[in-house]
Formats: sequence, structure tokens, C-alpha cells
Amino acid sequence: MLWYFLKSHYPRHIFLRSASSELLSLTLDSLVFVVLAFYGVAPIVPLIIGQLVAKNRIGLLDTPWFVWYKKHLEKSVSGV
Repeated sequence: MLWYFLKSHYPRHIFLRSASSELLSLTLDSLVFVVLAFYGVAPIVPLIIGQLVAKNRIGLLDTPWFVWYKKHLEKSVSGV
């Protein structure tokens, strides 16, 4: 639902859509994984914070490459 809203309201802002998608999905992934894997075994708050920082940093660094690839792919499909 969120991605449809962003795509329909901001069709040319692929960076915004990609970054928001990455941040939300990586955050949820970190929360679920750490709680399921380490609850009762290790303190989960520092693990969650570490996962959030590492994954979201990599996700945001990855976004410009995704935008470049998508533009390159659109050019090759359109024959330009």
C-alpha cells in the first residue's frame, strides 16, 4: 500500500521510493530476526541497534546503484 502511494504520487522520485522501501524492510527484518534468534540468549537491544545501523547504512549506500541500474535498464529497453 505504501509503495503504491509513493509510486502514484512520486513517479519520478525513484530514490525516495527505493530508500523508504529499504529502510522499512531492513528495519522490520532486523527486529524480527534478532528477537527470534536471540531472545533469552543475549541482550537484544544492542543487537537490534547494531543490526539497524549496519543494514540501513548498507541499504542507503546501495540505493544510488539501484537508481543508476534502473535508469540504465530503461534506456536499453527503450532502445536509446
